[in-house]
Amino acid sequence: MDIREETRDAAELRFAAMDTLRAISEFVKNNKPSVLLEGVTPTKGGEVIADEEKRAMWRDWINFTKDIFEKQKELPYLMIEDIANMYKKRKGIVGQQTRAPESK
Repeated sequence: MDIREETRDAAELRFAAMDTLRAISEFVKNNKPSVLLEGVTPTKGGEVIADEEKRAMWRDWINFTKDIFEKQKELPYLMIEDIANMYKKRKGIVGQQTRAPESK
């Protein structure tokens, strides 16, 4: 496999990872307690959900979000490491010209 194929494969993996991260971000945004309770109206003058339950929902959502983003922070480092390893396998390729110079 030449360096162009390896680079293309790595780029596809990075694109898939970024697409997955976007989906996770959308999931987190769309499942905030304020979004989930939006438009809910109490019946007969009572509350739909008590304040303590709302606080618990927000606390759970914040903890979930924190866990997701803690795991997500590692990905850019892994991507950089992946690129470095790809070039390390091809000793001497860094700094070399990979295509013919354009004629003027």
